[in-house]
Amino acid sequence: EAHLPRRPQARPVVAQPHPQLGLSNPGSSWGFLGNSPAPVSGLTATASSSSSSSSTAASSAAARRPSCSPVPGKTAATATSSATFVASSQPLQLLQQQLQEQLYLHQRQEQQPFPGPRQPLRQRLQRTARGSPLLSGAILVALVMAAATIVPRYLGHTAFAGASAFGPRSSRVGAAVLPALRGSRCSSDVARRSWGVCMDIDGVVLRGGDVIPGSADAVKALQANNIPYAFMTNGGGVTEEKKAKQLEALLGMEGIGEERVLLSHTPMKALVEKYKNRRVIIVGSKETPAVAAHYGFDFKNGWAITPMQLAAGTPHIYPPAYGKDVGFGLPRINVNEEGAPPIEAVMIFHDPIDWSLELQVLTDVIAGGYPLGNATTAKPWKQAVEVFASNPDFIWQAGYGVPRYGQGAFSECLRALWQRLSGSPLEITEFGKPMPSQFQLAQELMADQLKPGEELQRIYMMGDNPAADIRGANDADKQWRSVLVCTGVYRGGPEGNDCHDPAWRVEKNLQEAVESLLKASEQEHLAH
Repeated sequence: EAHLPRRPQARPVVAQPHPQLGLSNPGSSWGFLGNSPAPVSGLTATASSSSSSSSTAASSAAARRPSCSPVPGKTAATATSSATFVASSQPLQLLQQQLQEQLYLHQRQEQQPFPGPRQPLRQRLQRTARGSPLLSGAILVALVMAAATIVPRYLGHTAFAGASAFGPRSSRVGAAVLPALRGSRCSSDVARRSWGVCMDIDGVVLRGGDVIPGSADAVKALQANNIPYAFMTNGGGVTEEKKAKQLEALLGMEGIGEERVLLSHTPMKALVEKYKNRRVIIVGSKETPAVAAHYGFDFKNGWAITPMQLAAGTPHIYPPAYGKDVGFGLPRINVNEEGAPPIEAVMIFHDPIDWSLELQVLTDVIAGGYPLGNATTAKPWKQAVEVFASNPDFIWQAGYGVPRYGQGAFSECLRALWQRLSGSPLEITEFGKPMPSQFQLAQELMADQLKPGEELQRIYMMGDNPAADIRGANDADKQWRSVLVCTGVYRGGPEGNDCHDPAWRVEKNLQEAVESLLKASEQEHLAH
């Protein structure tokens, strides 16, 4: 084994100025080793770093964090150790020793001698740097990337926040370092199919009927870079195909297709088989019967009916609607006539049109009995039917300057009325965000866009509603990361966060969020 390398010994290292970059002390000037959320302004830094300046920077960083929520993945002890670590030159020494150790192990495994005379690593790097400025830059990049992997082992971090230019905003400590080394190179030349983007529509892409500035460019950029993407909205009232065509027209693009659209009532397709040849009542807007029929619910033979059909055909159950036309060529239904099949489920597909009518009819249906609504048991009553509802959003962002009541508000009214009437709580099976089943379905939808052998390891949920988009992504599988935009329900700025459902990251709008994603490397996407 005489020709094999000997294990290198740790040596003290004296910091030397870099001949090309002018870094007086790399161990204390590489901003991505710290814990301040402020990006490093440049690559040139001074050598001196006192304890007082470190504490001042730490205090300033703390002041910029959202006061209502902790920094994701950080503790006070971790922040202190990071600040202390950056103020010393130990990272460079540890980095050198680690590189020497790895080189030793590699050479011993290959059983090949070291190339050239055995000299200290720093002397060889400096000599090579003086001979080739281009190679010097490559070596510096290698050292930076190696440090991003090695240093966390000494700090005990499970996720090194500073190693990524696209980390949580409150811990983006190196936002200017790695992009500066990479330049403005776009990721289109790299296979980027291990991550994808799931977007809400209202408050993220659209506001009312108008496209939020920059949103169309963001979606087009995802498509141009072959990034898997989908739209997951708590809206509905139309088919997935129609919603996709609406989006294509508004965004001025093609190729969205119904396979990229997940509506709040899309999971209700699975209920068709369960309630085949069983009467159900479908609640929603004027197009809801067509949507339900498209899913497979049978209006033709009267197994699926609407509240208006019931109110118009059942004498005096809701007097203002008796005798009215129910629309869509549907017949009036008298649920109290002899031989009428019982209603076995309530399915709230979309925001109802006439809350007064629907609330009266649905409480009667839930109570059951004959005539409908005449529960025969003593209070508290038990609900006679199952109730399903999509979209639990209490409020949502429409075209008006203040959020409007959503479908979830209707469900709350139904719960309150039933509680007071029956003395028992109403049990509702809900679909839509933030339900885990909705995010699992979206994940499967996006996985269908991958090629054989590809795997979706990271999904970014872009949303404006903390109680729906952010909470759902935070509670979903480990692949999901929540990104809150400031163009909808959330009214705080990008430097803030929601106190109850804090996002992994907050961005001004969809365009800036997507731009940050496209600039990040594959390794950065998977690091957090």
